[in-house]
Amino acid sequence: MSEEIKVTIVVGGRWSAFDLAKGLHKRGALYRLITNYPRFLVRRWGIPDEKIVCLTASQWVYQIVHRVSRGRLDVRFQNIVHQLFAEEAARCLEGSQVVHAWAGFAEPSIKICRSRNVPIVVDRMSSHMRTQCRLMDEETKRLGLRRAITHPSVVDMELREYETATKVVVPSRFVEKSFVQNGFGREKLIYNPLGVDLSRFSPAPGGAIKDAAFRIIYTGSLTYRKGIHYLLDAFRLAAISGARLTLVGGTSSESDRLIGEPPDGLERVGHVPQNELVRYYHRASVFVIASIEEGMAMVQAQALACGLPLICTENTGGEDLLQIIAPSV
Repeated sequence: MSEEIKVTIVVGGRWSAFDLAKGLHKRGALYRLITNYPRFLVRRWGIPDEKIVCLTASQWVYQIVHRVSRGRLDVRFQNIVHQLFAEEAARCLEGSQVVHAWAGFAEPSIKICRSRNVPIVVDRMSSHMRTQCRLMDEETKRLGLRRAITHPSVVDMELREYETATKVVVPSRFVEKSFVQNGFGREKLIYNPLGVDLSRFSPAPGGAIKDAAFRIIYTGSLTYRKGIHYLLDAFRLAAISGARLTLVGGTSSESDRLIGEPPDGLERVGHVPQNELVRYYHRASVFVIASIEEGMAMVQAQALACGLPLICTENTGGEDLLQIIAPSV
């Protein structure tokens, strides 16, 4: 990539944006990383301070509202938080030659880029917004969790972003299919699957030292979107003698309800930092994920890199990884 290209990343949250910024910086192409994360966290990716623009006001607003309301007002304030960051970010694009913005935070930047004839791609990490809303709505009704997932204004904004951006980046064939099924032109999509850091995730040296137990591992949040209830049902139905199921990840308000009566062999670890996940992979026999909807669960690539077999639903992006490993299947 030419060092003359100046790429600016706009992201509310982290996603895979910091890894992208790290890669662009190594190639001399990163101009700015505009984020609502504090600077001291972004530094962990080796990105120099002069290329980081931290707009943390929206994140502080969200954290305050979340704590005061105990999560009850999250959806209501979602649009305000998105707009606050997106408008601030759009004022920091001067000098950019290409803008890579995350969906839901891109519309003001798209308007600026179009006025300056600057290419801008929108990165959609999940399925098309209409598909995501349908799948989540179906599941919440099935579980009796009747609540909105995404603020209607954020939904409308994302749909406009898809149409007005130069290109839309998608991480998996599942996401690509969801866009095509919603009438979106395939020619405007860029298929860009996520990778994995092989310096951090690899098989245990000399092979993993394991006990005789059959150990199933899942890493990720314990939510209905991740299909935790289906994973637990499958574990109970399989009734594998001596099997162990390890759940590594943070909880939500519905976690206990989804898990129900803990089956024998269940281990709940809680949140584990990324750099510590590898030791859990090394002691496992197989990685399983039963998500209802997501674009590409990075934990699948991590588990595969550590030598684990993968069992997943079609809606995780794991299909792409399995085709790479066993293209004839």
